[in-house]
Parts: sequence; C-alpha cells; structure tokens
Amino acid sequence: MLWRAQGDAVYIHFKIRETDSSQRGWFALGLSTMGSMKGADIAMIHRSADIAMIHRSDSGAAGTWAVTDCHAVDFITPVRDEIQDWKLLDAAVTGSIMSATVVRRMKTCDLENDIEIKRGLGSFFVFANGPAIDGVKGFDSIRYHGDDRGQQFRQILDLLKPANTPKAAAADAGAVAIIAEAAEPAVTPATAASVTEPHVLVENLRKQLVMSNTGKCSSTDCCNHNSASCNDKNDEAVIAKAGGEAPLPQVVPLGNGNYRTDILCKVAEIPDVETTYMTCYIRMPVDKRYHITKYTTLYGHKTLVHHSVIYACLTDNAQPDVEKLIAESGPGPYNQKTYKQLCEAFYMIGTSPSLPDYSFPSITGLPFGKGSYEYFAIEVHYNNPKGLKGESDPGTGLRLFFTENLRPNEIGILTVGQFVLDIPPNQPEVRAATSYCPSQCSSRFKQNITLVAQALHMHGLGKSIYTTRTRRNAARAPLATLSHFDYNFQTWIDLPDDQAVLEPGEELSMTCVFDSTGRKNTTHWGFSTQEEMCFWWIYYYPAQEGMGLCLTLGDTELAMCSPEVKDLLDLSDARESGNNQTLTDTVDRIVNSTRALYAQRLNVDRTYNPKQGCNANVPVR
Repeated sequence: MLWRAQGDAVYIHFKIRETDSSQRGWFALGLSTMGSMKGADIAMIHRSADIAMIHRSDSGAAGTWAVTDCHAVDFITPVRDEIQDWKLLDAAVTGSIMSATVVRRMKTCDLENDIEIKRGLGSFFVFANGPAIDGVKGFDSIRYHGDDRGQQFRQILDLLKPANTPKAAAADAGAVAIIAEAAEPAVTPATAASVTEPHVLVENLRKQLVMSNTGKCSSTDCCNHNSASCNDKNDEAVIAKAGGEAPLPQVVPLGNGNYRTDILCKVAEIPDVETTYMTCYIRMPVDKRYHITKYTTLYGHKTLVHHSVIYACLTDNAQPDVEKLIAESGPGPYNQKTYKQLCEAFYMIGTSPSLPDYSFPSITGLPFGKGSYEYFAIEVHYNNPKGLKGESDPGTGLRLFFTENLRPNEIGILTVGQFVLDIPPNQPEVRAATSYCPSQCSSRFKQNITLVAQALHMHGLGKSIYTTRTRRNAARAPLATLSHFDYNFQTWIDLPDDQAVLEPGEELSMTCVFDSTGRKNTTHWGFSTQEEMCFWWIYYYPAQEGMGLCLTLGDTELAMCSPEVKDLLDLSDARESGNNQTLTDTVDRIVNSTRALYAQRLNVDRTYNPKQGCNANVPVR
C-alpha cells in the first residue's frame, strides 16, 4: 500500500494478491477503528457496465471497474453509503495481482458512515477480495470473500505542527499545519445547584443495584471459584499445575538495567467449542519498582487465538484471592466457563499480530513491582469455529520490555464506566445510564495531564459507545466514538495531539448501548462474558495520586473519585444485604472519606459541531 496527502485529500494505491482465480470478481480496502470488518468504512472495487465509470481494464478481460463507498454494520454484505466520497482513479487485475488507486477527503461530511483519517494517528486497514455473481455487474454482484481477507495497522500521515505540542511526530510532504484553537473563556466554577438528597439517592441506588441473582450464581458462567454452587463444576476447569507458589517468569537482562520477560498462558488442550476464555495468573518480581517501556503480543496458536487482555491484580482486593487460588490449584489455566476471572484492573491488551510493538512515550513507564502490582492475569480468547480437537497453545501473552531506571513520569489509568447495568432481554437497543467523570473529580488533578491512548470495553451484547468532553462549559470533540462495537476486536486507540491534554475541571462522559436480542433474562454487570461491562480506560501521565475511578453510578449523582475498586465492592455487598441502613452507612463512609462525592454536571454554553472542518466535495483528481 502506498499513499500521499495533497491538501485535505488522501491518495491511496493498494494491491491484493489472490490465490484463486475465481476470487477476482471484486476487491476492497477499508478503514477500521478496531481492526474489525464490523463498522469498517470501505472502498469496494467491482465491475461496472456504466460507461461513466470506466477505468483502466485488466489485459484481456472484458468490462470496466467502479468504486462504491460502503460500510459494514456486521459480518454481512456491506451497505452502500448514501453519500459517495471515494473516487476511483485507476484499477486493474494483472495475473494474480489486483490493484487500484483511490482518493478521498480526510474528513468527509458523512459522519455516520465514514471514518476520519487523522494526521499522526495509525489506523487499521482491512482488505478482502471475492467472487462476483455470474451475469451481474455493479455493487450487487459481490459475493462472500471466504478466507480471502486480512488487516494491517498503518500510520499513513504524520503531523506537521508546532514543536510544543504534547507528542512529537515528523512532517510529511504536502501536510497541512494544525491550526491552534481559539482562546476559550475563563474557567467557570461548577454551580452549587441543588443535588439529590442523600436519603433519596441511597434509595435510588438501592433500586438500581437490585439484581435478579441475590448474590447467588444463576449459571456456571457467573460462578466465582470460591462459590459453593460451583463446587460440583470445578472438575470442568482445565488446570495445568498443582497448588503452590506461582513461579516468576524468566527474566532476560538486556544491559544497563533493562530487561525482557515473556508472560504467557499455556493451554495443553484448547476446547473444541467455538468460544473459550482462559485465564492464567502470573507473579512478577517485587524486589524493586520497575517501569514497562514497551510490549508486544505473542501468539502461541496462530489461528485459534483471537486476542488477549492483561489485568493487574489490585493488592488489597484481588491479590489475596489470587494467592489462595494459586496455593490450592496452581496458576492456571482456568476456563472462565467455570472459574471467574479475579483481577479487575485493566492494564494491557494483546492485539493484532499486524500491530507493531506498543511503546509508551519515552518519558513514561507503566509500573509494577515494589509498591505496585505483583500479579497479572492473562485472559486469552480462543475462537475455534470448526471445533478442532487436540490443539494446544504453548504460550499466548506479552513480551514485556522493562527497566529499573525509572522514567520521570508513571503512566496512570483513568477509568470511566457504568457499574449499574440492568439490560432487559430481547431488545435490539438498550441505552445504559450515562456515566461521567465530573469536573469536581478531575479538579483534583494537580496539573494538566497528557492522554496517551484509550480503550473501550463491553462484552457480547455491546453495540456502540459514545463519549463526550466538556471544558470550561464548552463541548469539545469527543475522544472516541464506536458506532459498531465488536467485542472480538479490542485494542488501544491513539489520541490526536490536539485532543491529548486534559485540564483539571474538565468533564468526560460515556454512554454504552447494548443489543440483547436472543437473551431470555435480564443481564447485569459482571466479570463473566455472559454478564456485561461498560468501561472506558485511558492511559495518561503523570499518574495522579488518589485517582483511578472517575465515574457516576446509575443515573444518580454519586460519583467515585478514587483508586479504590473496593469501595464499589463494598457498595455491592451493602446492596446485597438488603438493609437500607447498611447501604446508607456505606455511602456516607465513602463520601466522608472524600473518595466519593455528590456531583453536578457542567452547563454547556457552547455546543460542538461535529461537521466542523469536513469537506463534502469529492476530489477531482
């Protein structure tokens, strides 16, 4: 793939090599936020009989080529956009090579179906080719591509910008400078308007936290390994080791205080079912504090491993349970169909093999070790649709590069999310209560923070995620929007430099939308893949003491401004007790500790126009 920028237009020339001559009916290139076909913005190159669409034909073949601007709402035939923004300049099939040159504006005005190409940010490019229906030409002729598809991660446009922006990037020929935003009005303090009285809030919270399973597992999918109702199911777990202390991973010295280690989940036999989630627990060195500077994904099985997620085990919450489990049964692997994953702090993602190493900015590091995390949980998703038997995984996880030479700034993780989820069954669209990180919480930041990357997370019912950002009573461009969420494709999403600085007093919000079609019972929040989540994790620096959670619960004004996940667990326990006084006392205790408060949303005096800077004109050439 080759590319160049001219003004606000991007020219892309790409080639696809096909392995079967019957797969030459069409070929396509698409932009994808997460690497999935679902939600991709696609330029579909296909045969056309329209004389106005003539482009270079391949030698010896009849017909002409055309492009259709389309998008994928699911793993089905893409849908043609009402607004056509891609222009085809050249197309050909020569032997086994299909090639095309297309051009499009970086930011079109079709905000619903097109993905903006942003300078300095990488994107996933998905591609495919397939057969055409005999005797049919045009977009309607395309047929299923089968295994002839793939993805690659590329940064195609660097930034040309002032040197004092928070991230450094080189300039590319023909780039357009980023224009600094106009000065904004002075910060307006949050108003002291009335909030819900505490006793009313507690009652609302109690009602919203009521769950159909009052502390008991309604299926093996929600079972904790210590649950009595799971005891008769424990023999279903795949356990590689007997109990005892988890061994430390082998550490390779690289010189000058730098090291490398592989943290892996090894599975002797991958289950012969379509979807399996396995968890392994890893004990890390704690002789001193270390900074992770870079990591890369390791795939033990090249075809059945879909992705992996690494969680940090919080010292006061998950670690005692993890140590008990390891002492009794070993570090894993544990099948999540039976054993609930214990660690709750989202930390790293094992992403697509096409991604380069994930490197943190040179002045930052992700901590572990002394005074930080001692245990990680590796969660591996296996996708085995053909039910292959006897397959093993010698080790999937991450290769960590870390140093004892601590960098000036530690990476922090800001968590916005909704813990109160009650999703009714068999509904095509259920919008959860918006959760927000209020200005009263972000005002605790001691300085501006620099946002590095973000990840959005739901489970299998996840449909879409929308975020907002408000600074000084003015709505800003959202940091992320996923109109077509796909649980099977998760990765860190970079942030453009002009959105990377978060000031104290800003407000963030997120709204998760779910599709519960096919479910027979209400789905609640939980760690199991049969339960649901709604999270927005943001890497930032420098890490702020006392910050981690920044979110509201349900549609109440109770906001958590705390590193303590335990506070949420205490609220859950108080709710399950069924005693209103216990719940009231728990809320009062957390609020009095200043780890929670009654929040007030910022008034928005200036709205954000999402079409600002878009160009609806298709490039001429």
